[in-house]
Amino acid sequence: SPDTTRMLDRLEQRELVVRERRSENRRVVEIGITSQGLELLDRMAVDVRAMHKRQLGHLSLAEQRALTALLKRIREPHEDASCDWLDEKTD
Repeated sequence: SPDTTRMLDRLEQRELVVRERRSENRRVVEIGITSQGLELLDRMAVDVRAMHKRQLGHLSLAEQRALTALLKRIREPHEDASCDWLDEKTD
């Protein structure tokens, strides 16, 4: 979508991601995160965890796990089976 393209343009200008077209199918564009992008994610992680603790800290561990399971169920119909990152453990 145009919004995604604009967002990727900005991330690429900041050297946080790189785009690469597939030689076998030029319509497919692979997006990769740069070392600068990974460094930014590392710096943001502490703040994001603190925000999650503020927002969800009142929930018990069982409630947090139930919420995570529900969110995964909501996401499932929209997943692309070829995306291997979806299998990563997120707990």
